[in-house]
Amino acid sequence: MSDGTSPQAGRGARLQNLKFMAIGAAALPVLLLLAPLAMTRAIRKVLFSPNLKSLSEPEFADQITYTTTDASPMQDRHAEVKELVAELVEDCDWSSLSDLIEEWDQNRTKCPSGYALAPIAANHVVALLAGDDGLEDEDCRPMAQSKIASQLVDKFEFLAASRHERYPLAALAVLLRLRQAWDLRGGGFADSVPDAAWPQIDAHYEKAAWLLDTHDPVERNSPLLAEVRFALCDHMDSDEVASKLHIFYDDWAGLDLADQTSSEHYAFKLLPRWYGTYDALEVAARAAAGRAQTLIGNVPYAAFYLATAPRDDGALYHMDMDLFADGMRDLMKLRGPDPAFLPRMIMTVLELANDCNHIAGERRMPKTIRATISDKEATLKDLARELARKHLTSIHPSAWPYGTEGALDVISELFQDELVAGATFAIDADGLSVTMPVVEEAA
Repeated sequence: MSDGTSPQAGRGARLQNLKFMAIGAAALPVLLLLAPLAMTRAIRKVLFSPNLKSLSEPEFADQITYTTTDASPMQDRHAEVKELVAELVEDCDWSSLSDLIEEWDQNRTKCPSGYALAPIAANHVVALLAGDDGLEDEDCRPMAQSKIASQLVDKFEFLAASRHERYPLAALAVLLRLRQAWDLRGGGFADSVPDAAWPQIDAHYEKAAWLLDTHDPVERNSPLLAEVRFALCDHMDSDEVASKLHIFYDDWAGLDLADQTSSEHYAFKLLPRWYGTYDALEVAARAAAGRAQTLIGNVPYAAFYLATAPRDDGALYHMDMDLFADGMRDLMKLRGPDPAFLPRMIMTVLELANDCNHIAGERRMPKTIRATISDKEATLKDLARELARKHLTSIHPSAWPYGTEGALDVISELFQDELVAGATFAIDADGLSVTMPVVEEAA
């Protein structure tokens, strides 16, 4: 597993891949980024393993009852936010847009999945002004010219300067500058970027940093500004990052302890391939959970490793399974039974379990490490089963790869022994129940 760039790739190589940065700058969940890869890879094991039976096969279809739904509080709220933002952008009502984002930011307003609405709205503004719905996976090559016109950015910079009290305008101007930089940077290896593009990229980041100079996130009591400022770390050299990364994170996290977004982004930068070590990652994860314990329990600890373990096997090895499992339970309590959110959690945990299985199968693996990894695999599979039993109340087809059939395949992998033994499954308001057949004793 890798993130698409290499620490050895030359200038700018420590920049994360385009999709990760762009979504991160707007506080969209890292989990939503990781989930498609995790789900596709994990379900592939089900679909292409001839030894596994599935409830999606006709011979097992009568062993399960379930309902499907298209409802999702998370998706519905996102759609409402995007519609409202789109109307304000279409009307060029920048004052009202700024007021709305500031209200959400100051009130720490979240969507049902727990992520802050202010950066989600800001990200959608950038997508609208770029004429797209976000960055496409299929094309991450450097662009000769950004989708964001310089005249548009100049306009927002003027608005931000002339209406200094409306700090969301400054945040939007910075996000537009960052989008320009990443359009030119692309999401591939640093050596794929034309030499002539680097001065332009540097200029965009320098202007973005200048725009934020007069807007201190702590003084403004603004998690949005803190998050946007944290994104500047992507273009700093190692010495500058060493002096600012931790300060920027501490400010961001301290402004909203109930939002795990800061933990997700900080965790990624603490991987050895960037600016940290596995030990530093673990220390920071525990500290984040301790700081937010009374609000969201061990959610930050889980967030640290949801952001890193699917990308780095070393993080998976160092992860404390008890704390991670507790964090996942706290996360589900916090987020509620959203049928579109749960699959991402189940599939990410299952992906980590499958990674453990792959690692343990390596021939040269020392026995002690193999045993540790095998224990983690068992714990992760138990956790995935627990999440399904307690929280899977219906199947949301669009939230699972391959729709309903894919959901049934995943359930079958989690409960393969029970399925083969003739168990019946029921998905209802109480979760997923598994009933083993009654075995009559011989007379």
